[in-house]
Order: sequence, then C-alpha cells, then structure tokens
Amino acid sequence: MTELPEIERYRLVLSPHITGREITGVEVNRAKSINVPVPEFIAQVQGERISEIDRKSCCFI
Repeated sequence: MTELPEIERYRLVLSPHITGREITGVEVNRAKSINVPVPEFIAQVQGERISEIDRKSCCFI
C-alpha cells in the first residue's frame, strides 16, 4: 500500500517522542472509528505503553 508522504513524515517525527510513553488520557472525537463502545476502548488503552507506531495503528506493550 502506498503511503501518503505527509502521514509517513508525521510517523517519523512523532515516533521518537511517543514510543515507550504511557497513555494517560484518551479523547474519542469520532466513536464510529473505533468499533467498540467508547468506555471499553478507553479502559483498554489507558495506562498502556506505546511500543511502536506503524502506518495504520499504534502497538501497545
């Protein structure tokens, strides 16, 4: 899949700053994008650490 240049640039710039950091807060602006109820999504990701970022998602430790 081809990558939009600006999205890849965001990934490259942001990765060193947020990889390994803990997710301390979650704000969902578009509930249809996550495919699970908002409270369930927040419970799943809050407190996790970001291990890496790829072009479609974040991976958690």
